[in-house]
Amino acid sequence: MDTHDDSSPAFPTLEQRENYKHNPEGDTYYVSEGGMSLRQYAAIKLRVPDSGLAWLDEMILASRRAEYAGLAMQGLLSRKGSGWGDPVAKEAAKEADLLIAGLKK
Repeated sequence: MDTHDDSSPAFPTLEQRENYKHNPEGDTYYVSEGGMSLRQYAAIKLRVPDSGLAWLDEMILASRRAEYAGLAMQGLLSRKGSGWGDPVAKEAAKEADLLIAGLKK
């Protein structure tokens, strides 16, 4: 069972409040709230597509795919006589997709 609380904001912002119901004097004061959740921050920082937001998870996956494709291209180009250009880029993208698919298992 998961017992940690990730609902707190990772980078809260200060919001101005006036005449708030818990402030009987009616003074202006600031409340710390808002910002991305700790879970979203951890997902971005660790590059794990488990933020709870589908669009953010897709961005994380796209970032990982681009990095893996770049690494695969470096490996492919390091082979003697490997060629250059579009065929190598397509092969690198294919290898990146295979790696990501393998990581999902």
